[in-house]
Amino acid sequence: MKSAILMLVLMLLFACGGEKAETPRSALAAPAPEADLSDPDVLGERIVQSYGSALRDVVALGAGLPPAEDIKAQAEETLHRCIGEFVEYGRYYREMDESQRSTVDNRLMRSYYDFGQDLFDRYSAVVSHYRPLDPELGEILAAFNIVTQYYNYELLRRQAPDEADRLGV
Repeated sequence: MKSAILMLVLMLLFACGGEKAETPRSALAAPAPEADLSDPDVLGERIVQSYGSALRDVVALGAGLPPAEDIKAQAEETLHRCIGEFVEYGRYYREMDESQRSTVDNRLMRSYYDFGQDLFDRYSAVVSHYRPLDPELGEILAAFNIVTQYYNYELLRRQAPDEADRLGV
């Protein structure tokens, strides 16, 4: 329980700071889904899978702690791709009623337990390593922790109105 609260606090903390990297509009077109994303259970599961994958991508990029300049471009490209995926999920989410949205949101909240503390610890270690060495890369890597805000346009608009405007959501 303490881990979940800590992660929620960290998500809110990261959501409020730093400049966002520019996401090219071409990166926002996610591939056509194979599943029915209008089903809240399916959408929730897809969001969880994408979020877990995003965190694992950061851990993989930081494996062995290569020099910041060796991973910066790939980190930025991966973040843009992730943002595009979550913006696309938001197109389905915004069409749902409150009950359906709650199903999606609850699935995401349960995922913090599913991933286990180890993934969050490894992710945090990578961000903590690079943040003082290259603050820009540190912010890019930290943004993966809050990338889920992009599926919830109302949340994105409250937490990052300029980003929501830029994305047209």
